[in-house]
Amino acid sequence: MNRPLTLLEIRRATPADVPTILEIKHALRLELEATTEAGGFLLGSSPQVYEQLASIEAIALIERDGQLLGFSTMLNDALFRSSEVFERREQIDWQGFSPQEILAEPIAYFDQLAIRPDEQRGYIGAFLAMHTMDTLTASSAHVFTTTLLEPIENRAALPLIHKIGGRQVGTLTETYPDVGEVTSAIFHLAADAYRASIERMRREGSARERETIAAYDAWCRDTSAH
Repeated sequence: MNRPLTLLEIRRATPADVPTILEIKHALRLELEATTEAGGFLLGSSPQVYEQLASIEAIALIERDGQLLGFSTMLNDALFRSSEVFERREQIDWQGFSPQEILAEPIAYFDQLAIRPDEQRGYIGAFLAMHTMDTLTASSAHVFTTTLLEPIENRAALPLIHKIGGRQVGTLTETYPDVGEVTSAIFHLAADAYRASIERMRREGSARERETIAAYDAWCRDTSAH
């Protein structure tokens, strides 16, 4: 973490940013292997979808000194409820969880998190993940996210999801023309559980967790001051 935090900026994407977003997506394309520890995209979104998301400020970009390092896509309550993802909720094999119990509350969807391969060993991914969760939980009591199980088990996001209070509540199996049958794990993150998990890591986490959160807190203070 020796590069100045002041060089980092997180902003909302515009349609003009889509070509660079696609470059990162293509650099992270997954092959049909058994597992991946680095993360990436088996399907992702089309250029048209990214352009649409950018036009409604649903993509966050993290940059250092003007260079794009990664992006996240997110759907707030209104966008999530009007999405295809929400419409497919009846197809999910729910496990010890009833979505009907929370439908009266604001909900959101943390869709994609993508970091350039040469930046994945640093703190950039954690910064963008926390910023995205902070944004979503500012207005939603519940956040859902997914990870791949089959044909590729994507383990990259699992440690972070569990650390910030996420728990698996179901699976969804779909069929796509290019890759065949795809199964995803569905995770639920309650806003209160997320905040409690961050506070616990801030006080009692590993040295790296405390260092990362302290750096993120300092960056947030510096950003708000400007």
